[in-house]
Amino acid sequence: METILTAVGGFAVGLVALFVQSWWRRRRAKAWRADLGQGGRTTMGARLTLPGRWSRSGQLALAAGHAVWAPRWGTGRVDLTGGVVLHSGMATGAWSTPDDVLLRIQLTDRRVVEMALGEEYAGLLVGVLRSSPSAGVPKPPSAPKPGRSWWAWLLLGLGGLWVAYCLSMYVTGYSASVEVVGGDGEGFCDVVWTDADGIERSGEADCDDEPTGSLLDVRVTGWPDPGDPTTPGLYVGIALMVGLPPALVGGLRLLYLRSRRNAWSASVPGSAAVEPAHPLPPLTEDDLRLLPGEQPAALLARLAPYTRRQIPRDDWEDARRPAGATSAVRPRSALLGFLWPIGLVAIAAAIAWPLPAQWYALTSGPTTIATATSTGERALESFGPVPESVTVRFRDGDGRAREADVAVDNLPPTGSEVDVEYALADPSSARLVGKDDALGRGVGVCVAVLLIALLWCTGLAVLLTRRARAIRIARTTEPRPALGLLIADAVDGTPVVLAVDPLVSPVTFVPVPVRLPLPEGTCAHFQAYAAPSLSVRGALRAGETVVLEVDGLAGSLLPAAPATAVSGQVALDLLDSVGAQARSGDDSAPEATLARLGGGDRPPA
Repeated sequence: METILTAVGGFAVGLVALFVQSWWRRRRAKAWRADLGQGGRTTMGARLTLPGRWSRSGQLALAAGHAVWAPRWGTGRVDLTGGVVLHSGMATGAWSTPDDVLLRIQLTDRRVVEMALGEEYAGLLVGVLRSSPSAGVPKPPSAPKPGRSWWAWLLLGLGGLWVAYCLSMYVTGYSASVEVVGGDGEGFCDVVWTDADGIERSGEADCDDEPTGSLLDVRVTGWPDPGDPTTPGLYVGIALMVGLPPALVGGLRLLYLRSRRNAWSASVPGSAAVEPAHPLPPLTEDDLRLLPGEQPAALLARLAPYTRRQIPRDDWEDARRPAGATSAVRPRSALLGFLWPIGLVAIAAAIAWPLPAQWYALTSGPTTIATATSTGERALESFGPVPESVTVRFRDGDGRAREADVAVDNLPPTGSEVDVEYALADPSSARLVGKDDALGRGVGVCVAVLLIALLWCTGLAVLLTRRARAIRIARTTEPRPALGLLIADAVDGTPVVLAVDPLVSPVTFVPVPVRLPLPEGTCAHFQAYAAPSLSVRGALRAGETVVLEVDGLAGSLLPAAPATAVSGQVALDLLDSVGAQARSGDDSAPEATLARLGGGDRPPA
């Protein structure tokens, strides 16, 4: 019960922490939005990933129509002004929090970068990028407020004060030769000596537990704490042990703030205002309907600009595998799937492996009963339903002393006598006799874990087998013509094909997640053609396994999961993840922010 309460308490604390973090972010975003609406400036933390480089943490400075990012350490300032947000999705990196959003931004130099920041702050950045720099609005400062430094100077002062205190005692003191008259055997000796005035003094000095009568060279402390005999090494040790940690923390903080200032001053922005590229207007449900006399291919051509910006340049293809994914089941994914149940069994074995071994020894051979004495030593701590074990001592039939660990429900007091049943072939395998015996429960827990792992592996094997069989069957069906758009999943950024049957009215989008890597040239093909023609093998409806073939390309797009059915709102978010906030009516939406920033009317697509 204690373990359960601890787990529940930890879960509750985590929920409260997430709620407080989300509330604080919303509060700060609201204040920053007000500052931006009045022509002010603000800064916030964000992580940026440049093409071919690792993600770096830094500071994002925003003003009306201007956005600049600088790393926390070193140089490498990036001007985001004029950039276009290509895609918005959930941030899943190791440094991300549950509320973080990942934005793919195309800069004015055509580079595509990724920025991870809080969901509440993402609306501010998108709105700033959509707005145009207006006259009279200053750019972000070349050296924004780097952070508070008063506590760093305080720590440096405290560390320096302590070092000065030790130095003063050393300088104002005097050297003396002291005689050891006793000691505690733990590195300190009682000593006596005669000072310059001929007065005999006594005290305690650090030593190596020298014998009585030995002489030590020490430095007797002076002002402000005189009269304490101390070796020079202890002076240095005490000064560094107490004074170095705060001085080190304070110094690193000041170096960090200096690095942030240098990062902003390393690149001077140009004097000419940067005009942002015209972003696409947010899609509406009317945009997903056919116009009078319009064909499905024309509809997909209207939507293609929204999907092209989601396609990365080289992340979805692998030059070493030009045909793309060819196996029905990805070996790595299958292996990772089986690692979970195997890990569950390994954890259970690491915690309670002696219990099944003891049970087998007791049930597979002759046993006898003896009176044992409890040592009170826990051999195994209770963990959830796994019982705890205590060490007992007893004598076997030959009179030899034995020890065994027995599983118990209630820990017997130290020195109390209990009856135990032990195996004659292995006296270390024993169990209590009576109601406090918990060996059966421990073995039952281990068996339950093993059964769960076996069922898990069996279910996973059946799932993978059915998926491979469904793909093989789909490949044997006759191909049907279709149209499609390639997009990125908003959660993990994996490719999804929005397939459309041109013979079905009204137009229905069927998302088909596809396996990585894609056949070579797939991304370029979807970028070049507004409504690429596809060949579909399998029924193009929700829940079915669909194999796609792109006309003019070698290789197939194998499904990573069955096709799904989506509503109009979900289809809008898949096609235009950047405009999702504007459609939701959120006050932090980019369009609302744009109006407050005075960015003018939205430019045409």
